[in-house]
Amino acid sequence: MTNDNIPKRHLLWLSDSGLDQILHAATWLRTTQEMRNMGWDVTLVTPGFSGEKEIDGVKVVGISEPSIYFIRQIIYHLRVYRFIYQLKKPIDFILFHPNTAIWMAIPRLINIVFNGKNRPYYVIDTRSLPMIPEDKMKLKDRIRFLYQESVDKWGHLWVDGRLVITKRIAQVIGIPENKVWGVWSSGVEREKFLEAAVKRQFPKGDSPVEIIYIGSLDYERNLMNMSKAVLRANEEGMNFGLTLVGEGSEKQDLEVLARQSNGIIQVQGRVKQSEIPSWLAKAHIGVLAFPNEVKFQVSSPIKLFEYMASGLPIMATRIACHTDVIGEGKYVFWAEDSNIEGLLQALRNIWQGRVKLEEMSKMATQASLNWTWKKSAEAIMEALEGGRRKALEKKE
Repeated sequence: MTNDNIPKRHLLWLSDSGLDQILHAATWLRTTQEMRNMGWDVTLVTPGFSGEKEIDGVKVVGISEPSIYFIRQIIYHLRVYRFIYQLKKPIDFILFHPNTAIWMAIPRLINIVFNGKNRPYYVIDTRSLPMIPEDKMKLKDRIRFLYQESVDKWGHLWVDGRLVITKRIAQVIGIPENKVWGVWSSGVEREKFLEAAVKRQFPKGDSPVEIIYIGSLDYERNLMNMSKAVLRANEEGMNFGLTLVGEGSEKQDLEVLARQSNGIIQVQGRVKQSEIPSWLAKAHIGVLAFPNEVKFQVSSPIKLFEYMASGLPIMATRIACHTDVIGEGKYVFWAEDSNIEGLLQALRNIWQGRVKLEEMSKMATQASLNWTWKKSAEAIMEALEGGRRKALEKKE
């Protein structure tokens, strides 16, 4: 389906996180921008503030919520209901995430009972599995986990359709094939990151090879093993630096190790999205050291695409979310295991092959052409329109 043939619809998109606060806000902001560029009317709603404002150049509608746990969910969604029913233009689709699913069942039921209409179509967008290990969950984490598990298992019984981040996540959750309207991966706004490739200077001789990770600094991300592997590599006579950028549950432990590393490891708190290209320009390798666990296998990590667009060769564990994107690409150093020894061997390979980094950089930048937010937006539009068409055919 070409862009000219994509019908123009009105999508109400409910974000489950404050888009003025989260690092991965580009998932909503950039795809919304691209859909609007292609003629769709997208009303993007976010919690956290009240009224309209622009976030990173994209107009967003904010609906405020109180800070009291659970009560804020009730009040926020009551305000969402009011917003929906006060909209003066018809809505074709309402797209939302598992956290919002149970609340959207109410207006959908009302719509069917009192109006007898399918429109708007209610669609769940599933983009991740719970990340916190069960042994580290607090009470509210367990409640959230059980809730999302029930939505993942039973949500298809009442919604019109579902969108997913990868085919793998639909299979793991067990979503019936006829309910999967489409798949849309993460992407990248290439133009913002290409400047990093231009500015970067690759190391000569035995100069340090700088590695960077930007994202969540939670325990599950395997960053402690990565840090210790870098220290081991330097003990063997190699010369690496590692910069970790973000916030998360392991940040304090990583900071302790960094203070003991004689400057080899640097830990930086969360930075603005607009500053990320500058950070990437300072590095020579982008790393994703995720362990081979289901919650990572089914993902589509934004940072992988940002690394690629910025011309960074990649160091990555050989797991599905990485191999599905990179395939046979020659711009990656694979770690066959996520333990310290597996990561250390990948570092040895980088050190031995560091003369190829500049050539690999060009290949990474070229490969990022296949993973833009425009392609993600097209996938959303085609999925929603295709699902709508199937729903109408079924009704007939």
